[in-house]
Amino acid sequence: MPSLPTLAVQRVPSSYDAKEQKKLIGEGIRDKDIGKIKSIDDSAFVHADDTQCIDMILILLNQGWVGPRDENAMYSIWKSRGRAVIALASKYAYVWNMCLQRGVTTIWDIPDLTPVKHEFKQAVSTKARSYLDINKKTVETERKRYGLDSPSTAPTSDQGRAREDLMVAAGTIKKAKAAVAALDGMPIGFDGPVNRDPRGRSEKCVGPFDPANPPALESGSICRPASPSQNLPTWNETKKNYDRVQAIVDHFAKLYPALVALRDDTQLDAVAKLGVSSELPAEQLSAMNVIDQALANTKDNIDQTYPLLTDAKVEFALELQPIHQQLFREDPNWKEPFRKLIAERAIEEHNNVQFWNTMGVAAAGMALIVVAEITTGGLATFFLAAAAAGSSAQAAASWDKYLTLKAASESHLSEETNLVRRDQVSAQLIEATLDTVMAFLDVYSAVRGGATALAKSQAAEARFGELLGKEARVVAAQAKSAKVELAAGHEIVTTERGIERCSTEPCPLIGAFWENTLERNPQVRLRLDDAAAKARTDPVYAVRNAASADMSLQSITEFELEQWAATLPQMVTRERAKFTDLKRLPEHRADLANKPLTPADIDTINRNIAEMKADGRLPQHYVYTPPSAPGAVIPRDVYTRASEIIGTRLSDDSAVAACWRAAAEHALKGEKLTADNYAPVYKSAQKKFWELIGADEHAAAKKFFTDRGFIVNGKRSAYLNVEGLHSQEISVGLDHMLPKASDDNWVHALNPEQLQTLIQADNTKLSHLEKSNPSLRR
Repeated sequence: MPSLPTLAVQRVPSSYDAKEQKKLIGEGIRDKDIGKIKSIDDSAFVHADDTQCIDMILILLNQGWVGPRDENAMYSIWKSRGRAVIALASKYAYVWNMCLQRGVTTIWDIPDLTPVKHEFKQAVSTKARSYLDINKKTVETERKRYGLDSPSTAPTSDQGRAREDLMVAAGTIKKAKAAVAALDGMPIGFDGPVNRDPRGRSEKCVGPFDPANPPALESGSICRPASPSQNLPTWNETKKNYDRVQAIVDHFAKLYPALVALRDDTQLDAVAKLGVSSELPAEQLSAMNVIDQALANTKDNIDQTYPLLTDAKVEFALELQPIHQQLFREDPNWKEPFRKLIAERAIEEHNNVQFWNTMGVAAAGMALIVVAEITTGGLATFFLAAAAAGSSAQAAASWDKYLTLKAASESHLSEETNLVRRDQVSAQLIEATLDTVMAFLDVYSAVRGGATALAKSQAAEARFGELLGKEARVVAAQAKSAKVELAAGHEIVTTERGIERCSTEPCPLIGAFWENTLERNPQVRLRLDDAAAKARTDPVYAVRNAASADMSLQSITEFELEQWAATLPQMVTRERAKFTDLKRLPEHRADLANKPLTPADIDTINRNIAEMKADGRLPQHYVYTPPSAPGAVIPRDVYTRASEIIGTRLSDDSAVAACWRAAAEHALKGEKLTADNYAPVYKSAQKKFWELIGADEHAAAKKFFTDRGFIVNGKRSAYLNVEGLHSQEISVGLDHMLPKASDDNWVHALNPEQLQTLIQADNTKLSHLEKSNPSLRR
């Protein structure tokens, strides 16, 4: 029987007897009477509870044919939940899917689903906009790195070296890309079922290598028999070499993002070729012109893409398939099955995921700017391949392949691949990797294959294995050393796993964050420099301006934190922190402060002080002492005394330790500390600790803080009496020395020997960074 078109039956709104309608609901469910359920007024289903709604839908589905009135009833039942339909459908997703399988597609038109679609589009647009922002800044940074932002100025020695390194890297990427092209699709051998053999025997088959998919071996697959004379590698052998060469491209793409901006092979070849003769100024200039034009084109594409994200008519967000997959994979809001289902429905309704066409870019690969960071290594080879894709079909295939490979790479990276793709890999290992892959290709080449090629391949593998083992031992030694330093000095160190978080005098990670922030916010740096200059002659102005600039730093957005946190695995930092250390002033400002005052400076100071005393800005008894560091809000003597506390363990002072144990006992309330309750118990103990510090029975603990210039009032943490400074800059917080969220470290959550004092702002920023970069989580 031909299927009938799906219709939604709409009834004319009418008044009804609520008591009678409730009776029909109850009887319809009790008797499993489809007729009674369909006779219920559309707007009366609001009188049913959630369980009754699901029961009625299942009864309506339990029939041979679902007609228009059945569909309308199910639509009205779901719709009657209002905004709660999301929660109900999430709980009973299988019932929702059963409705769809029976052709009840009108439920997608329920008005309360629309806000979820809007939320999804907003989430996609927000993520896309962040990628555009990051990539635009990357383009600007790369232009400065190579001196392309000032074409009329000769490059500095550092810029000259950077140019040479870039061109050499282009040559290596060119070789690696050629190897990728040779491996992708090369014939491989595998055992497959004999065609149409009822006994299920296998034979040697040949097929093209697909890095995303091993060959299908199930019964019924079509096997193209391999010739007995064919020398064919296995899929695993080929994939191993494919991953090796991909790791090389990843390595250089992360170090030289400008190369990822190259549109096609022609541009890459030009830069690589010119790099061979990079000692010639004219050749180097030509190569830089190619890079500069590529970066300019990338920036133009970025600027042209921003408006698409706000154009309601285009609905560009519904085309950004790679971001859709990122949200479905990573964002808890969109990993939830029903919300994901609504989002997928919105995408399906839009029916266009070829976003590169909407962007109007000349090459599909250039569309990467809106769906990923161009500094992300795992995307480099795809970018170079997709950039050359001509037709829409080729481009779509490239994106599909990218999504598959991206998911696979995130789920599994071999130790070998990790060693090759890391930033500090040696040039010898890079060269050996390429030699090994090329030797592998020679073994299975019709022209070069043979005993000689096999011997060369074996020698290359041996050399590669030797260098790989050497680098692995170096990395292991670094990691072991880092662990020792972490236990002894609690310092931030970088290992192959990323940053090992800790906090010493105070945490170097914070200092690096602020320095990075000042680089991205030059207007704040200028204000601090201005304060430094005026501190010599107008101390009140300097204090106020420095405090104001510091407030600007305190207002750093989550986006900036995420942006910086994403760079942490590539960052090595062992420098002493500048955070809260005399206002984090760079050395040149300290040098400026230490210069002796001239007679003219002293006259200006005295005149300013007199004016400020006259208008009440300074008390009459004020005596000016030139600061040892300009713009320093915390006086040096106050800072010196306060520093005696920062970084000390609670167990270092017996009175403080006793106060903490009393607070911990109060928080436990007779219960045992467990992996499930340690977080709220610690939080409660922390609050109680500062209350007890202000109590008379813990006067000795209070004295530990007050002797060092801190105020303790029993209401908040200990703090310094300094005006014009953000409260978190002058308040003491507590920090765990061991990552309490790792392994079994929760058992030390209340241990005073594992708790140290830290400036609250340090701890706050560390918490934000942990949120942005889970590898730092404690």
